[in-house]
Amino acid sequence: MLILMFLKHFIADFLFQTKYMLQKGARTGWFLPLLEHAGVHSLLTIGVGYIYTGSISKSVLIGFLDLFSHFLIDRGKVLAINWLNGLGSKFISERCFFWILGLDQCLHMIFYYLLVMEVL
Repeated sequence: MLILMFLKHFIADFLFQTKYMLQKGARTGWFLPLLEHAGVHSLLTIGVGYIYTGSISKSVLIGFLDLFSHFLIDRGKVLAINWLNGLGSKFISERCFFWILGLDQCLHMIFYYLLVMEVL
């Protein structure tokens, strides 16, 4: 299940992300694009969860947990990037962007690991 969750993450985060969803990084008007992006993750997680549990209620629960965690982690990433950009150093913001992106991805993977350990 963990491998499927990692693949699901790649598909939802990179292949299914639209230009509209990328507005989740805007200073205003970010809520609905971010909710839609987290919703895509949630729907795919419900599918993966159902494959492994056979339970719709358990799958919806883990889908909701993914929606919530993905929303919070991605919002935190944007706030951190915006804060760094406000410091005014392009070198720091470009370099730190990849650190923050890596941390963002790591936090999602930790969440998936904990989720899978709870489901199985």
